[in-house]
Amino acid sequence: MNIFKQLWVDECGVILTAETVMVGSVAVLGGLVGLNAAASSVNAEMTEMASAIRSLDQSYVLRGHSSCGAWTAGSYYIQPRVEESLAELCGEQPTDVTGIRTDIDAQRDKLYPAVTEEPAPANELPAKKQDKKKKADAKKPGKAAQDD
Repeated sequence: MNIFKQLWVDECGVILTAETVMVGSVAVLGGLVGLNAAASSVNAEMTEMASAIRSLDQSYVLRGHSSCGAWTAGSYYIQPRVEESLAELCGEQPTDVTGIRTDIDAQRDKLYPAVTEEPAPANELPAKKQDKKKKADAKKPGKAAQDD
C-alpha cells in the first residue's frame, strides 16, 4: 500500500497541460487524416468493383427446340454498349419511341405471321352451322307445311 501512496504523490513524471494539448491535437489530426485516407480508398475500391460488374457481358441466346410435334420458343438478349446505356439512364439522349415500336412490330411479325385466308362474309354462317340450321328447320312441323 505504501508503494501506491508514493506513486500517487510522486511528481517526477508530470505531464504539463501544454504537452497534453499538443499530443491530443496531433492524435486528432492524425486520426482525421487516417479516416480521410480510408474513406478515399474505400470509395476507389467501390468504383472499381462497380466498373468490373458493369463490364460483365450479360448477353445470352437460348435456341428453341422442336420435336415430336412440340416446340419451345427461343430467347435472346444483347447487352448495349456501356456508353449507350449510361447515356440512356442519365437522360442525355432522347428515347426513339418510333424505332422501338418498329423493332417490336418486326419481331412480332416474325413470330406471328399474318393469316392469308379471306374471312367469310358477315351475313353467311359457316357451312357446319348452315347444315345444322337446315336440319333443325326440317324437324319443325309448321315449317315443312309452309315450304310446300
